[in-house]
Amino acid sequence: MENTNAQADRYARGWNKLKEIDGEAGWRVVDALAPIAPDFARLLIEFPFGDIYSRPQLDLKVSAQLTTRLALQECHVQWANPSGLAHRISS
Repeated sequence: MENTNAQADRYARGWNKLKEIDGEAGWRVVDALAPIAPDFARLLIEFPFGDIYSRPQLDLKVSAQLTTRLALQECHVQWANPSGLAHRISS
């Protein structure tokens, strides 16, 4: 598990990038999610914005495409595994 300083840095980096890209609209999304899904709200800041969008070697378009593809892939995995679809497709 990441140490507390690394997590705080990741969150701060993500928050700054979210503000840079989305401004007040990004804050409103996170603020709306926090009461009902605080872990997801934090993850939304840390992962896409702290880990992906903040990489200097990736431009905004590539960061957006990568983040979207990773999110879609995770949704497909979560949907396909319980239904047995992933096994049927790979067989």
